[in-house]
Amino acid sequence: ESIHVDYEMENSADEAIKEHESQQISLTLEILPIIKDAQGQHGLRHGDYQRYRQYCQRRLRRLYKTMNFQHGSRHSFKAKKVTQELLKDVKYLHIPLMDAERAWSHAMELK
Repeated sequence: ESIHVDYEMENSADEAIKEHESQQISLTLEILPIIKDAQGQHGLRHGDYQRYRQYCQRRLRRLYKTMNFQHGSRHSFKAKKVTQELLKDVKYLHIPLMDAERAWSHAMELK
């Protein structure tokens, strides 16, 4: 009887592992082409870091709005981070990418 119970426990554990693996989604993002294209079209061809920073900020705002990833209301701010549970679409990976680019262009502007 105990062997039969152990066998059932192993089967349920295997099913749980398979279910967990099926829930994991692999998202890929080609970072370099996205960044080089954006930098070339929005000011860095001429070394205009302010224009590129403003583009990154507008892009972040559009990403937040289209994915319903708002940081609170007009009167209160509640910081949100991109977590693994939120990653259902590749566009969620654009948020930290654009945020890093915005911070980088701001640092280069101050340089």
